[in-house]
Amino acid sequence: MSTIFLDTAILLLVVSLATARMPDTHITVSGISSGGAMATQLHIGFSKDINGCGILAGPPFYCGGSGMTTTLCMTGPAALISVTVLEQKIKYYRLLDKIDDPVNLKGDPVYVFSGFIYFPSACANGEKCSIHVALHGCQQGKSVVGDVFATKAGYLEVAELNNIIMIFPQVVKSLMLPTNPMGCWDWWGYSSIYYATQDAPQMSGVKNMIDTVRMIKKVFAAIN
Repeated sequence: MSTIFLDTAILLLVVSLATARMPDTHITVSGISSGGAMATQLHIGFSKDINGCGILAGPPFYCGGSGMTTTLCMTGPAALISVTVLEQKIKYYRLLDKIDDPVNLKGDPVYVFSGFIYFPSACANGEKCSIHVALHGCQQGKSVVGDVFATKAGYLEVAELNNIIMIFPQVVKSLMLPTNPMGCWDWWGYSSIYYATQDAPQMSGVKNMIDTVRMIKKVFAAIN
């Protein structure tokens, strides 16, 4: 069995950035965890030259230096992170000419991923594969049980035998607004009154993951 969680996520980010419409320089960055934080800093700091950014499980720009603890920045709840404070820091750094003009960021592709992705070996070799999205239950996200749901529920064995690419999106629990203390998917409206429509944050987020994995499938098929 070929488990390609992290490597596939990295490739997914890189290919997504590389195939996006960009200026002639074609310079992009991506990173995981602290690497995601550094990728964000590079993108904002050198936005005149860097045209896209891929972030996997990384914190917001300057979150750790804004008086917030690193734990809060990485695990939330997101409602406690002041976007206004972070925006003010960007404006302040620009005023001191410590970063490029943030206007350069307009139109740049930025991809932020949270979740597991599994490509069976046959799919990574370019064979025709289907896609399945497996959604964890309340208190079953990676912030609570790690990768247990993804690796121990039997999905991977079935996926490997049947050439099925698995996507395991994640929901983070929150004690603040939007209130979601059990880390449940939104089926009652805590994230949006349009929670059951295409415009809902979680609905559109999962659809974006599906569309990106579709693109990765095409890339694998083309290079094999």
